[in-house]
Amino acid sequence: MARARELDPSSPLLRVLSAQAAYQARDFGAAERHARQAIVIDRNFWAGYVGLAQAMAARGDLEGALAAADEAHRLSGNVKGLVRRGYVLGRMGRHAEARDVLREVERLARVSYVPPSEISLVHAGLGDAAGVFETLERAYAVRDVNLVFLPVDPKMDPFRDDPRFRALLERCGFVRK
Repeated sequence: MARARELDPSSPLLRVLSAQAAYQARDFGAAERHARQAIVIDRNFWAGYVGLAQAMAARGDLEGALAAADEAHRLSGNVKGLVRRGYVLGRMGRHAEARDVLREVERLARVSYVPPSEISLVHAGLGDAAGVFETLERAYAVRDVNLVFLPVDPKMDPFRDDPRFRALLERCGFVRK
């Protein structure tokens, strides 16, 4: 990613991809810096705000993460910002608001495709293991491509000790037996 940024320093997409890689490597400071740089390059690049929301939530700045998620949703109108909003609200203990977001995401899923793995993130923010595993099972059933992030997504850390999590990783082929 460093070489790609060197070759194209004005690409907000490369900054967002760098933010995602840093986030998955649990270098949340670098993830936040890359996401902020994406936004500096293009203040209307919604994906930069998604990356910023993730990084800020992981660092414990939930108010900042909520603002970034809201901006991502405002700019794109797609489900990623909305889902991050629900995740952060759940983490903040604002469960009624997070459940409102969950209902909205589920409503959207009835009229257009929403990856079940995205829905699982709102459940994760709420600490709802049953909801997490129900939606991850749906994600597995439809071969949701976002399951590739399951082994490294910090948002799933609270569920890693659950035997269902390990079993899902094994079924996906992410662990050696």
